[in-house]
Amino acid sequence: MSNGAARRVFVSSTIRDLAPYRDAVSARILQLGATVVAAEYFGAREDRPKEECLRLVREGCDVFVGIYAHRYGFIPDGDELSITEQEYIEAIRSKRPSFVYRLAKDHRWPRRNIETGPGAEKLVEFLARLADDRIYATFTTPDNLAAGVAADLGRYFAGDATKTRFRLGLFHRPPAAWVSRAAETDQRYKLVVMDLDGTLIRGNDFEFSWEAIWTDLRFSEDVQAGLKREYGQRVARARTPEERIDAYASWCEQAVDMFADRRLSRDRLRTIAGRMRLTASCREALTRLHDAGIATAIVSGGVSTFLEDVFPDYRDYVDFVFLNELTFGADGRISGVVPTSYDFQGKAEAIDLLCERVGCSPREVVFVGDRFNDEPALLKAELAIAYPPNDDLARNAAHVVIRDDNLLAILPHVVSAD
Repeated sequence: MSNGAARRVFVSSTIRDLAPYRDAVSARILQLGATVVAAEYFGAREDRPKEECLRLVREGCDVFVGIYAHRYGFIPDGDELSITEQEYIEAIRSKRPSFVYRLAKDHRWPRRNIETGPGAEKLVEFLARLADDRIYATFTTPDNLAAGVAADLGRYFAGDATKTRFRLGLFHRPPAAWVSRAAETDQRYKLVVMDLDGTLIRGNDFEFSWEAIWTDLRFSEDVQAGLKREYGQRVARARTPEERIDAYASWCEQAVDMFADRRLSRDRLRTIAGRMRLTASCREALTRLHDAGIATAIVSGGVSTFLEDVFPDYRDYVDFVFLNELTFGADGRISGVVPTSYDFQGKAEAIDLLCERVGCSPREVVFVGDRFNDEPALLKAELAIAYPPNDDLARNAAHVVIRDDNLLAILPHVVSAD
């Protein structure tokens, strides 16, 4: 029996334009002793049944292979995204080991297989998401693609899973047409990165999102401390960033399982958020940063619902957001979490990723945070602002300490006068 025996590989792509590529990949997967789960089982139709496809990604496969060229794919009635993109999103949410391949940009392609109209815009946004996730390889011919897939899956089946690692947590990105102004602005700082909990979102006795939920659901401090202890022990044993990220993801997932046991709903989260508020002058300060050509980002270990409820128009003011995304069932009750890879030490790694997108270096970055889990990012940035200084770690790591609840107070340190 080969190393790939009994493995089920879901092959996702548009159909007609990539038929010879899919055939070549499927043949190599079978040679590895694995089983192919593919749209051909639905008669090779572009309008394959969405729910069944997503179920197979979620429950019917062990590995996900995504192949993308110049077509966006079929969009079911009532949906905004194609089945092909929804399959990719489901793979991420289901934490399927994933291998993604894009047609090389300079490879000639038949005009009839190039998307036009609204689908072309959606394709650009989808491909931008792949670029942000930084997990894809490129291909040209069917044989070239099949060889790459076979090599990647062969390593994975043999026990080397390093290629399947991808980072989650980029909750919001700018539109595909967004262009950084880093090259044109004469400002010293090109990017301001901010924490969310305690920095942009405030409230009486509010420290961070997760604790607000624990408290509202009346969990004992012992339960919280037990989870934190387990997380801390796993982090202490971690030898790689992936092990550290897995430890954090496990903490998030266990917390959400406990929340689900107490029937936490989206409506209840709105009630909790109703006790919070934005820091003073938040929108005005962010507008002035944008007016100066400075990009903005939130990098937080908080949860998506509080951002959506307390700052519902955040997309108009913030270019990038990294945080934990809570998911909900049709009944409105919490069903899961897409944990961010960018908390604690990951906040510093998010700065590197953001610098690539914005076109700047960490020497042109400001970080604004308030407590211990912001320390790696405060130390990474050229200018570190403790706003407010909620513990000694943040205070000692900062160049500037601001106690006033007014985000405009950071501007004299960030924006140079004309």
